[in-house]
Amino acid sequence: MNNKLIANLKLLRKKNHLNQSELATKLNVSRQAISNWETGRNTPDIDTIIKLAHLYHVPLDQLVSHKNHSAPIVGKPKKTILGTLLAVLVVERSTQNAPLAARTWMDYLLLVPIILYFVLLLIDKKIVNPKIGLTIYNFGLFLFGVAGIGSSFVNLFSMRFGLQITCFACGVMAIGYIAIPGIKHLIGKVKGATSLRV
Repeated sequence: MNNKLIANLKLLRKKNHLNQSELATKLNVSRQAISNWETGRNTPDIDTIIKLAHLYHVPLDQLVSHKNHSAPIVGKPKKTILGTLLAVLVVERSTQNAPLAARTWMDYLLLVPIILYFVLLLIDKKIVNPKIGLTIYNFGLFLFGVAGIGSSFVNLFSMRFGLQITCFACGVMAIGYIAIPGIKHLIGKVKGATSLRV
């Protein structure tokens, strides 16, 4: 078996924060099959290799060749949500006629996605440990969500209706982005437990 494939299978699984059982569920194979691939006892078929490349968002040849693509550790969705939040806040901040205090509050909210984006860049450059960096990212995004939703409900600094809606929507997006994968994971575990009983 290709030593590069063996190393990449394990490395990419860990970079994507999956254990062998979770990956096995996603691929509809046994956990033992994953273990056999990662130890070199067996080789996944070409269809499975294609699924793995798609799952990990890497080129197919990166899984099997010795080319160094230096794939980023952090996936695009984490950066995309920050870009979306930043774009919405910038547009609303620049188009709404609100009191100075409310616009200053928006400036503070704008800083959060910018800072979190730099945290992700530091993770990709291997300056910050991914576990620590992603914990900071998730916590920061959660606080951003709470601040956005909370400030919209209390109409902080007499925001106009447009800014209230923007803060609320951005807060919901941030918290939803964090919560949805956890809910999907929980549903998967519940489904797995019920299928074992049947």
